[in-house]
Amino acid sequence: MLYAEPWLKILHWQYAPKSGTLCRYDGSGDAIVLEPRLHSLLNFFLQNPEQIVAKEHILNSVWGTDQGTDAALMRAVATLRKLLQDQSKPPLFIETHSRKGYCWIAKVETLAEQTVTESVAQETVEPQPMATTAEDNTETVNNLLVDIVESRSRQRFATLRYLCISVSAVAILCIVFVFLLWRLGREAYIPSFPYQINISALPGEEIEPVESADRQHWFYWYRSEGSAEWRLIRHETQSHRKIQLAAGFEQVGQLNWFDNKLVFTAVRAQTCGVFLQDPDAPDQTKQIATCQQFVSKGLIAKDHELFWLDQVAGETQLWGLTQQQQKLLLTLPGVFRQPKQLLVQNHQLYLLVQEYQQSYHLFVWKQDADQPRLSAKFAMEIQSISWWDKDTLLLSGLEKLQLYNLAGQRLMALNTHAGLFADMRRIGDTLLGIVQQNPALDLVPFQQDSGGRHAELSVPQWLTSNRDDWLFAGDGVFLSTRSGLPQIWRYADGHLRQLTKFKTAVSINQLIWQEQNLFAVVDQQLMQVDLGTGELSLTAWSSGTSRRYANCHGQWFWTEQTDSGWGLYQLKQSAAVRLVEDAVDLVCGPNKSLVLQSHNNSKLQRYFLENAKVQPLPIDIDWRSTQADLWGANDQAIYWVDANHHLQQFDWLTNTTKSEALPSTLKPEALYVTAEPKALYLLQRRSQETEVVRLQAMPISEH
Repeated sequence: MLYAEPWLKILHWQYAPKSGTLCRYDGSGDAIVLEPRLHSLLNFFLQNPEQIVAKEHILNSVWGTDQGTDAALMRAVATLRKLLQDQSKPPLFIETHSRKGYCWIAKVETLAEQTVTESVAQETVEPQPMATTAEDNTETVNNLLVDIVESRSRQRFATLRYLCISVSAVAILCIVFVFLLWRLGREAYIPSFPYQINISALPGEEIEPVESADRQHWFYWYRSEGSAEWRLIRHETQSHRKIQLAAGFEQVGQLNWFDNKLVFTAVRAQTCGVFLQDPDAPDQTKQIATCQQFVSKGLIAKDHELFWLDQVAGETQLWGLTQQQQKLLLTLPGVFRQPKQLLVQNHQLYLLVQEYQQSYHLFVWKQDADQPRLSAKFAMEIQSISWWDKDTLLLSGLEKLQLYNLAGQRLMALNTHAGLFADMRRIGDTLLGIVQQNPALDLVPFQQDSGGRHAELSVPQWLTSNRDDWLFAGDGVFLSTRSGLPQIWRYADGHLRQLTKFKTAVSINQLIWQEQNLFAVVDQQLMQVDLGTGELSLTAWSSGTSRRYANCHGQWFWTEQTDSGWGLYQLKQSAAVRLVEDAVDLVCGPNKSLVLQSHNNSKLQRYFLENAKVQPLPIDIDWRSTQADLWGANDQAIYWVDANHHLQQFDWLTNTTKSEALPSTLKPEALYVTAEPKALYLLQRRSQETEVVRLQAMPISEH
């Protein structure tokens, strides 16, 4: 809103937005007239209260298009905070949101003119009448001498106080400088890893490598091309001789050392269990515990105890094994999608759980505590985590390796050899993990002939590349790494054009059309994409929390987890209205309806907007085991890919489901349903080959 009143009360300040005059509300101190840029910046914040405003929007509004810089904005905000005597923790006036912008949070009130006049009048000193007699002159001179003496005394005191403050400030700066040097020396430098050494290059997939304590062997899982069976391999570091230790596993997890033996979770004969393997004795595999839900990286060894993650009835559970006794230790609420990984450090367990797509929570738990505490949240896709040092995590993601400092909550990119690396562990000055060989995600249109059979694929030329292409939104809009980082691209009028120009990697998990307007969910913020310039503008009601958005029948809807649990929301008059409980995902349905996925029920539901009725659908899609992009709908049908690699289609008109086995060469990782024109696109990975590699750090002398 715009403030047209002459004076405003902002906490302990009063402010005239027209002249830029700022003074204390209690009348103490002198009035301050803000310089033009700060005047404009403060007025801009007052016109956009309680909104997270992107830096680009502030620069364009206050400095002008392409006139200001991030550094200039940061200096201006810092100066304004200093003038307002703002504090940092917690802030009173301006709140900083990392990678998002700033938010004005102070309460603003309109002042009556009389109140303003009385307050400002406190600063005015009434003039004294002149002396007219000799006695008065003498008294005036004496008073003047006294004033001079007192003034000199006050001046000496002020000088002494200034010197004390200066010395204290210098001492504080020295302490801060020494502390920074200590932190830099403590953290040391972050090395680069430009050298890649291939350990094994068997045709197929190699995952979850681990090294023996004497560094004489590597151990990893191997699955040959076209095979469904995983085998455990012992690889000698000197001779590169390979020996098979165990076989017959359908799913396999991370390898850990436990009492000089290898321990892991795996699925054998469709049964989940915890297994122990003698590294020197092939076929000596023993199951020592059971589990219900396989979690590939959910097991860790600590001293003489084992801990592992499980999921039972939708709840994430932590189990322990001590002296061959299996015991339930902790249960997390069932609001999370699934457990992801378990780590141990300093006698504490770290539990990584997935809240939703590209949204993870890291909990810390001590065995004597009743409940874990939340340590960090990640708004990105994470494949695995490991320890870099005792305070820093190494994150393996889809695009790069990153370091995350738990104490400072800082995220830093790691400079490595080119490639897509996963499951990396630091061993001295090397990193051990896997690299995906020549991976590429391809978007292919799914076509059927008149008989309903899968027809020959005809891929448009503009969708053909040797890089990753995914997240198709219709009307030629999709994501691609053709220019390096993931960017939004569009094919229109016979031309393929890159819309966005991100300079750093961002997380984009949705592209949404609203009539002729394009929106993207970038780092959990809903932003509108300018189709001409590619510039992004933040929507006023986007909260920056994990959400699934949909624009259906001309209105905005989303699902979100709050303190009340999961629910469906609608935007009405710039306010969020909760419509349905327990909804975790949604797509648009026909005839002013929505299709909802539930948190505690695998059955899909249809929600009618006109009467708020909910109708169960004969479709089972479990949100904990089915990726969000593996199902969708238009006004013809609901489409999804089931666990048996079949494409299912529920027809709205006939209320029947048709199943089609997909070709063995087509293994979709996502499907995208477009409304106009009605089409179905499948996402497939061109290669599944991985290799065990070691990344070598660059010597300090080469830096």
